[in-house]
Amino acid sequence: KAHFNYAKFLDSLFETRKKQMTDKTKEEYNNMSERQKQEVDPRAVDVRIIGALVEYLLDSVKHYGIALQLGQKHCYQALPRMLAMWLEFTSLGTEDDNIKDDSGQNAHLKEYQELMNKAIEDFASEIPEHLFYTALPQLLSRVVHNNVETSANVALILRNVIAKYPHQSLWSCGWLRFSKSEEKKKAGVEIFLGAMAMLRKSDRDMLDTSQTLFRFLISIAAFVPKTNNSCVKMKNPKFETELKHFIPPIQAALSLSPGALGQSANADVFPSFVPRMRAFNTELRIMQSKAKPKKISFFAVPSTVAQRD
Repeated sequence: KAHFNYAKFLDSLFETRKKQMTDKTKEEYNNMSERQKQEVDPRAVDVRIIGALVEYLLDSVKHYGIALQLGQKHCYQALPRMLAMWLEFTSLGTEDDNIKDDSGQNAHLKEYQELMNKAIEDFASEIPEHLFYTALPQLLSRVVHNNVETSANVALILRNVIAKYPHQSLWSCGWLRFSKSEEKKKAGVEIFLGAMAMLRKSDRDMLDTSQTLFRFLISIAAFVPKTNNSCVKMKNPKFETELKHFIPPIQAALSLSPGALGQSANADVFPSFVPRMRAFNTELRIMQSKAKPKKISFFAVPSTVAQRD
């Protein structure tokens, strides 16, 4: 708790000083002539302000990370803030090498960005994977980052989470391999290949088959019915790995168990007994709205049966 509170204190100092410097800069800008205003580069101003306060930022991130290593009570406050500070700070100035930099501020900034990424790289192996699982949407939104080291760290964290919890995280991360963005698609393929290399054969096969499963679901979403019928028959595809090895994408199965944040990294942090998929219902329901969304259902087997087989 001490590290968490100290991180919050440094965080508040950073935000307070940043606001003071921003307000002062705006006042100075308003007092400039039109010619002087045209010479001001807002990006350079941001770099100068953050650069002056970077030690508060770096120390705050470090203490948030230490707090998450030592305890999980403040996960939902500390982790999102730590990730936001890291992702935003390391994006600053990385595309602005042409900014006029008489004071060497850009070089100073990049040095601290490297230190920040080194700290996050260490935390990626020291903070339990199920904590990072709670922040998957935040990480996935920055899987392609304009800082190369930051992109590598995002991929490292995602790879570790998928390798630790492949059945749950594939539903959040699987879309990456089918993204319309070639950069995201490439990143997704590399992340999954890296995770699969860390898994036993049965889980590797499951993740490999998940590509076929996702293609099937995408084809259902893209299907355009030729009639106004509310139901149509569909063919059940064959999958390389049986569906009973897949956890259905329902909230109860994909959410951490109550009290999971107080358990060790080796404990079972997800519900132990959830149904497994058996087969898709061949009856596809078409919703009667303009976009014609589809509703699919599946048959399930108890988790005990799937695990025994």
